[in-house]
Amino acid sequence: MRPERICPILLLCLLPAAMPAVAQEAPAAEQPAPAPRAAPPLAAFGSWNTGKSAMFQIALVLADNEPSKEAPQTLPKGLQKALADIQDFLPFKSYRLFDSALVRASGSGRTKLKGPDGEYEATFLFRDDGDAKNGLLVDQFTLEKEPTPAPQPLPRGVAPRAPETPQVSSFRIRKGETVVVGSSGLAGGKSLIVVLTALP
Repeated sequence: MRPERICPILLLCLLPAAMPAVAQEAPAAEQPAPAPRAAPPLAAFGSWNTGKSAMFQIALVLADNEPSKEAPQTLPKGLQKALADIQDFLPFKSYRLFDSALVRASGSGRTKLKGPDGEYEATFLFRDDGDAKNGLLVDQFTLEKEPTPAPQPLPRGVAPRAPETPQVSSFRIRKGETVVVGSSGLAGGKSLIVVLTALP
């Protein structure tokens, strides 16, 4: 049974103690963040079909607890605001838009995104939220890392590596709003943050 009130889920990762400060060079001029790609057609899934299509932008943001040595990015305003709202809860010092895709969907959406450690697949179901104007109820938003094939056959008696646990969230969002869906820890004190925007 679906709960009456569904809120965004933010998966926070505890990082090791901060490393000693290192002198940094003067930051370079800002550069535009990469533009979102149009998601290629993928097989539909799920049973929710609203009959009305909606446009979404799904973004993967790489967060680091060390200042970036690259030129800072000019992030979209909605993404900037969403990250600013959670910065007090996260120990990261830099954020970079790694990949993003535009998805037009009716009831269900699916796309593939490139992360720093491989390819990911994002899937979600949605429908109109009767309690809010221009609101949408997003259910079963899942971000799952694609399995990496072994470079060579495994020795006899050696089991393949277990798949990583996917991020799964349910939440409400209004058209024109950006929501931080969740995050997962990466090696080297980094984290991958997934952000969803419901375009107006």
